[in-house]
Amino acid sequence: MWPAGGLHMVRRLSGGGAATDRDDAAGGASPAAPRADGPASRAAQRAVAALTRADRLVFYTLVGLGVALLFLPRGAGEPAALVVEGTGGYRSVAPLSEDGRIEVPGPLGTTVVEVRDGAARVVSSPCPQKTCIAMGAVAEPGDIAVCVPNGVIVRIEGDATQRLDATTR
Repeated sequence: MWPAGGLHMVRRLSGGGAATDRDDAAGGASPAAPRADGPASRAAQRAVAALTRADRLVFYTLVGLGVALLFLPRGAGEPAALVVEGTGGYRSVAPLSEDGRIEVPGPLGTTVVEVRDGAARVVSSPCPQKTCIAMGAVAEPGDIAVCVPNGVIVRIEGDATQRLDATTR
């Protein structure tokens, strides 16, 4: 209940630490000195006070490990391999780590695939437009180069490295 005239008594600590009474016409403590003794702040203080040193050690250790896991490199998994397929059931699997050439027979003639420096590319093909040669090198799991007229597929298999190929909104 408010005292007569709209004034009420506010109990607060002065700068020296002693409790003083003061009349406040504004209806409460000044905005420069917010009150920190409400029920929510007391519950938070009790929760923090209830944490032991061991609790804090476990908490900070778990947070630190979580942050450290963000910066660790992902496991490489299975190494990438070159898979070359052709018409008539032709299939060749070779590691990308070894340089070499693969000749793939097709209905138009022989398509030559070259493996060098961890990447594979079609270097010659009897197809008319040579689009498979223009596709360039394939080096990452999921990459593919195709010679449609000669029926040759050159692709890289292995553990994909979660990379984005497109984004939409």
